[in-house]
Amino acid sequence: MKPLKKKIREEIKNLLSNFFDLKDLEFRVGAPKPELGDYYTNVAFSLAKREGKNVKKMADEVASILFKSEIFESAEPLNGFVNIKVKKSIIENMMREFLRGEKIEEKKERILIEFVSANPTGPIHIGHGRGAVIGDSLARVFSHLGYNVQREFYINDAGGQILSLLNSVDLYRKKLIDPSFEIGEDVEYQGEYVEEIAKKLSDNIGFEEKKKMVLFLILEEIKNTLNEFRVDFDTWISEESFYKNGAVEEVVDWLRKMGYVEEKDSALWFVMKGLEEDKDRVLRRKDGRWTYFAGDIAYHKYKYERGYDLLINVWGADHHGYLPRLRGAIKAMGFDENKLKIVWVQMVKLVREGKPVPMSKRKGEYITLKDVIDEVGTDVTRFFFLMRRADTPLEFDLELAKKETEENPVFYVQYAYARIRSIFEELKKRKMEYEEGGFSTKLLNEEEEKLLRKFIKLNDVLYDVTESLEPHLIVQFLLDIVPLFHQFYTKHRVLVENKVERNHRLEIIRCMQKTIETGLSLIGVKTPEGRM
Repeated sequence: MKPLKKKIREEIKNLLSNFFDLKDLEFRVGAPKPELGDYYTNVAFSLAKREGKNVKKMADEVASILFKSEIFESAEPLNGFVNIKVKKSIIENMMREFLRGEKIEEKKERILIEFVSANPTGPIHIGHGRGAVIGDSLARVFSHLGYNVQREFYINDAGGQILSLLNSVDLYRKKLIDPSFEIGEDVEYQGEYVEEIAKKLSDNIGFEEKKKMVLFLILEEIKNTLNEFRVDFDTWISEESFYKNGAVEEVVDWLRKMGYVEEKDSALWFVMKGLEEDKDRVLRRKDGRWTYFAGDIAYHKYKYERGYDLLINVWGADHHGYLPRLRGAIKAMGFDENKLKIVWVQMVKLVREGKPVPMSKRKGEYITLKDVIDEVGTDVTRFFFLMRRADTPLEFDLELAKKETEENPVFYVQYAYARIRSIFEELKKRKMEYEEGGFSTKLLNEEEEKLLRKFIKLNDVLYDVTESLEPHLIVQFLLDIVPLFHQFYTKHRVLVENKVERNHRLEIIRCMQKTIETGLSLIGVKTPEGRM
């Protein structure tokens, strides 16, 4: 189903092109306050500037032209903007198409989304969890709209952090043999999970075998947690593989031939040459060890060579400073840096009874994603992680998350779905007749119209998600439309004796049921099966 906002924009252009030169004219179509209409446009501002006219007078003129549209019920000028309300027939057509389940046309574009990509040095924490639900929800939305989507996890299994982990495991093995042995506070990786790994290692194990076993155990734990969180990946790519198969040396030699790599002070440097930043970056240290940056260049070369139309990286906000050097390398390799989009994910702060939950990763006392899932459930955790923009810090209230009241936004949305289910169950129980397709715009009351005028924005929201890469818009939409349903439900009976009126209202709540179901499924949250 084509987003209505796009149709509105096309209609505005078609109507105004008969009166004005619209070539290269930029204007917006957005959603105003509900009481003002379904959409607004600022096209009068752009036209007034081009035509040298007063904005207010131009808005009056634009409104009078748009009012003649066959799909607009009204077009009202206000402070230079024009607020538009679509005809009820448009609502009816969209509703019928939605309930029929029109097949979405498959798109040719291929998209790669890389997310989570946690270091395999321990259980994934809540920050990774937020990135997981953001990346997974983006993949769900793109797939729902017909795009070919690949989900990828980049395993950071090379470098100093892996050596530190293995050292920590060795120290815990010493303690298992000699309980009096004390593990110092300066040991980087601590906690019960390190001890459990140490217990599973056999004696006299070689370094490579030990490394392989430790990484396997941690990755299995990560995969199990993500599986419980309803997050799956199509590909798992090892960082170390790029060093072992020669891909890093190959790309560095390639960049050297193009003049982007120089040797200074016995180290290899990537020379920016004004690409994105002025500071050169080390690729290989004096002791011969490659930097993470070198491996990342090889990895992104591999991404581009697979021919995707869009590359999305979901990164923690602490990586902001890393992006310029990566973009510089992408430019140097001759790839289109505009194909790469970054979603920045801010930190999550856990709160219990109004107080922050203390965490210390160094002492192994941090709360993992698994801990939160076990306490409040997957549905609530996913929903809460999407209640704010990705680039905004999130406060996660554990006590609120466990409440089964309207205060809890997840419960509030799922309760609306459960109410609708109960109506259809009661319909069967009473053996009342229901004929699909009985909706009529002539029967619309105020609450029903408000509800459906919100419903018509669903596809707008989904396409907005693909453009802004902000899946929190779906949660926002659900939290906007559900109160309208509850208002309708409280004021109007659905299972009335009048068959025509009953079929009309059942079509509306069937539409709401599918709307809520669609929204929740796209953020990986289940719909309740029984009463709540």
